[in-house]
Amino acid sequence: MEIRFRFQYLQNSDALFFPEKGRVNDSGIILGKHRIDYDNIADVEALETQLAVMVSKPSYLDDRLIIHITDGVVLALDIRGGKAEELKRHIKQVIAARGTEKKRQSLIEAGKENLFRIENCPVCGAIIDLSELGKSPYTYCNSCNSIFNDRQQVVADGRRYGICPQCERFDRISKYWEFYFTFLIVVYRFSYEAHYLCDACAHSMFKKTLLYNFPFLIGIAPSLLIEIKSIIGRDRHLRQLAKANALAIKGKHIEAATMYEQMQEAYPQHPGILLNEGLALLEVRDEKGALACFQHSLNACKNYVPAQQRIRRLQPS
Repeated sequence: MEIRFRFQYLQNSDALFFPEKGRVNDSGIILGKHRIDYDNIADVEALETQLAVMVSKPSYLDDRLIIHITDGVVLALDIRGGKAEELKRHIKQVIAARGTEKKRQSLIEAGKENLFRIENCPVCGAIIDLSELGKSPYTYCNSCNSIFNDRQQVVADGRRYGICPQCERFDRISKYWEFYFTFLIVVYRFSYEAHYLCDACAHSMFKKTLLYNFPFLIGIAPSLLIEIKSIIGRDRHLRQLAKANALAIKGKHIEAATMYEQMQEAYPQHPGILLNEGLALLEVRDEKGALACFQHSLNACKNYVPAQQRIRRLQPS
């Protein structure tokens, strides 16, 4: 499979005035005349039009490509044509498949082939390596961020649910437009910007934009659209998730915990909800309780990356 795209570098982009041609195929990522092999890609993430490629061995890259690296290991690209998310998922799937095969071979060599275990994501089809991990009620797909149970039933479709880039809580994530309009007698101006946010953060944006736009009637409609979009179309079992997260952010962890427990009646030990419970406890500086929730989340889903990351933050050693 090959995906073609156009891109510009975000670091030292003044060296390139027009988008270059790129493609992703079985050998790696080809950027103009430069190639990054899959063995040299540690991870990849996407947000809106941007694609961040984490390189494991920058010294293996061409010098003309290294000048675009930030923080020593990150190659940031602006992808044209709305293909950033598609590229991310494809690259992650290839990396997962290659890594899984390497793991299988290493276990065979060590005489531990019985510990090799994989699952296929029911959402994106990616291979998920669960080798040497104990069984748990849920499995996390790092390629598309979906969560499914031991019967392959999806409890969080990664195309709609995930970790909010702003508040870092599990919730439904959507694209929202932040719009401001100003009219001063004969002069008017407006500005807008797209954001990927959870429903709770979108509600905060709604209140902020409505307050600003209220004197100018033309700006009210976009604000109302934010609120309407954040309310409709939720998973019926997770309708209270945004409200619970908003309470947790305000430090009302007891009220939030009650709502989280109610949602777990439909999804017992849901790793995302347990993660949010831990974050609610962090808001009131209960690190011990938060750590217990994060560990509970990881026990419910042995490969749940957001819980792993939170545990490492509290236990850096």
